[in-house]
Amino acid sequence: MTSQLSSIMNNVPAKDGRTFFLLGTRGFQYEIPQELQQKMIDVALIELTGKATWVVFCPEASERRTEDQERTVIYPLSLLDRESKTKVYAILDDYGSPEKVGLPICLTQYVLTFLLPEEY
Repeated sequence: MTSQLSSIMNNVPAKDGRTFFLLGTRGFQYEIPQELQQKMIDVALIELTGKATWVVFCPEASERRTEDQERTVIYPLSLLDRESKTKVYAILDDYGSPEKVGLPICLTQYVLTFLLPEEY
Protein backbone atom coordinates (compact mmCIF):
# COMPACT_ATOMS: atom_id res chain seq x y z
CA MET A 1 0.00 0.00 0.00
CA THR A 2 1.39 3.42 -0.94
CA SER A 3 0.61 6.30 1.38
CA GLN A 4 -1.14 9.31 -0.10
CA LEU A 5 1.64 11.29 1.61
CA SER A 6 4.36 9.40 -0.24
CA SER A 7 5.19 12.55 -2.17
CA ILE A 8 4.84 14.58 1.07
CA MET A 9 2.28 16.91 -0.48
CA ASN A 10 -0.81 15.85 -2.38
CA ASN A 11 -4.32 17.01 -3.34
CA VAL A 12 -6.82 14.40 -2.08
CA PRO A 13 -10.63 14.42 -2.37
CA ALA A 14 -12.60 14.15 0.88
CA LYS A 15 -15.92 12.35 1.29
CA ASP A 16 -17.84 15.64 1.34
CA GLY A 17 -16.58 16.80 -2.07
CA ARG A 18 -13.87 19.17 -0.84
CA THR A 19 -10.27 18.59 -1.82
CA PHE A 20 -7.64 18.60 0.93
CA PHE A 21 -3.97 19.35 0.37
CA LEU A 22 -2.09 16.90 2.59
CA LEU A 23 1.11 17.77 4.42
CA GLY A 24 3.11 15.56 6.74
CA THR A 25 5.83 16.80 9.04
CA ARG A 26 9.20 15.11 9.21
CA GLY A 27 8.23 13.36 12.46
CA PHE A 28 5.02 12.01 10.96
CA GLN A 29 6.84 10.88 7.80
CA TYR A 30 9.65 9.06 9.58
CA GLU A 31 8.23 7.93 12.93
CA ILE A 32 4.81 6.63 11.85
CA PRO A 33 4.75 3.47 9.70
CA GLN A 34 3.41 4.09 6.20
CA GLU A 35 0.49 1.69 6.61
CA LEU A 36 -0.61 3.52 9.78
CA GLN A 37 -0.18 6.89 8.03
CA GLN A 38 -2.67 5.75 5.40
CA LYS A 39 -5.18 4.62 8.00
CA MET A 40 -4.90 7.99 9.76
CA ILE A 41 -5.39 9.86 6.49
CA ASP A 42 -8.49 7.79 5.71
CA VAL A 43 -10.00 8.44 9.16
CA ALA A 44 -9.19 12.17 9.04
CA LEU A 45 -10.83 12.55 5.62
CA ILE A 46 -14.03 11.12 7.12
CA GLU A 47 -13.91 12.84 10.52
CA LEU A 48 -13.19 16.32 9.16
CA THR A 49 -16.41 16.64 7.16
CA GLY A 50 -18.47 18.33 9.88
CA LYS A 51 -17.52 20.97 12.45
CA ALA A 52 -14.24 19.29 13.36
CA THR A 53 -10.92 20.87 12.40
CA TRP A 54 -8.71 18.61 14.52
CA VAL A 55 -8.37 14.85 14.89
CA VAL A 56 -6.19 13.64 17.75
CA PHE A 57 -5.11 10.02 17.29
CA CYS A 58 -4.66 9.22 20.95
CA PRO A 59 -3.12 6.05 22.39
CA GLU A 60 -4.81 6.67 25.77
CA ALA A 61 -8.33 7.06 24.37
CA SER A 62 -10.66 4.10 24.78
CA GLU A 63 -13.51 5.47 22.64
CA ARG A 64 -14.14 8.12 20.02
CA ARG A 65 -15.36 11.40 21.46
CA THR A 66 -15.47 15.09 20.60
CA GLU A 67 -14.29 18.11 22.57
CA ASP A 68 -14.22 21.87 22.14
CA GLN A 69 -17.83 22.12 20.87
CA GLU A 70 -17.22 19.25 18.41
CA ARG A 71 -14.23 20.97 16.76
CA THR A 72 -11.83 18.28 18.04
CA VAL A 73 -12.27 14.54 17.51
CA ILE A 74 -10.37 12.29 19.90
CA TYR A 75 -9.86 9.02 18.03
CA PRO A 76 -8.55 5.89 19.79
CA LEU A 77 -5.28 4.95 18.16
CA SER A 78 -5.91 1.34 19.22
CA LEU A 79 -8.67 1.12 16.58
CA LEU A 80 -5.99 1.55 13.90
CA ASP A 81 -2.93 -0.06 15.48
CA ARG A 82 -2.77 -1.82 18.84
CA GLU A 83 1.03 -1.48 19.06
CA SER A 84 1.52 2.23 18.35
CA LYS A 85 1.90 4.59 21.31
CA THR A 86 2.65 7.79 19.36
CA LYS A 87 0.01 10.51 19.49
CA VAL A 88 -0.63 12.27 16.16
CA TYR A 89 -2.53 15.44 15.32
CA ALA A 90 -4.38 16.02 12.04
CA ILE A 91 -5.20 19.72 11.70
CA LEU A 92 -7.39 21.20 8.97
CA ASP A 93 -6.80 24.83 7.97
CA ASP A 94 -9.06 26.79 5.61
CA TYR A 95 -7.09 29.50 3.83
CA GLY A 96 -10.09 30.85 1.90
CA SER A 97 -8.56 30.31 -1.54
CA PRO A 98 -5.76 28.21 -3.08
CA GLU A 99 -3.78 31.37 -3.83
CA LYS A 100 -3.54 32.22 -0.11
CA VAL A 101 -1.91 28.86 0.63
CA GLY A 102 1.08 30.06 -1.35
CA LEU A 103 2.02 26.72 -2.94
CA PRO A 104 1.68 26.51 -6.73
CA ILE A 105 0.88 22.78 -6.61
CA CYS A 106 -1.98 23.29 -4.14
CA LEU A 107 -5.37 23.10 -5.91
CA THR A 108 -7.54 23.85 -2.87
CA GLN A 109 -8.02 26.20 0.07
CA TYR A 110 -8.01 23.33 2.61
CA VAL A 111 -4.68 22.16 4.04
CA LEU A 112 -4.62 19.04 6.22
CA THR A 113 -1.40 18.68 8.21
CA PHE A 114 -0.32 15.55 10.09
CA LEU A 115 2.18 16.10 12.88
CA LEU A 116 3.45 14.85 16.20
CA PRO A 117 2.60 16.88 19.34
CA GLU A 118 6.20 18.04 19.80
CA GLU A 119 6.10 19.52 16.29
CA TYR A 120 3.06 21.69 17.02
